[in-house]
Amino acid sequence: GGSIVIHKVNGNGTSARQPEAVDQIQDAPVAFNVKVFGNPTMSIFKLQLQSSNVTEKITLRVYDINGRIIELKQQLIAGQVIELGSSYKQGTYFAEVTQGDQRKVVKLIKVGQD
Repeated sequence: GGSIVIHKVNGNGTSARQPEAVDQIQDAPVAFNVKVFGNPTMSIFKLQLQSSNVTEKITLRVYDINGRIIELKQQLIAGQVIELGSSYKQGTYFAEVTQGDQRKVVKLIKVGQD
């Protein structure tokens, strides 16, 4: 909505008093990332898939602590929020999310009820 003012600083640390107005700030591309909500959890995990690549599909694999695939979801899209883990037992899991040659792995922890 407004402008950002940038002051140049001289070598002696004083302001040059020549503000430069920046009228527009361009949105930076969204890096490939996975945000996890509810970690650790007693119920479900929510994973938000982030990517500036909106055409290439995303694959999600969830592994248990022994490296066995316990869940596989394919044909996912950037921006999608995935809910999983309701049937998982207490323990540690790893969610591997891939899109083309991009790969992220997040650790998921399911805790038991006291």
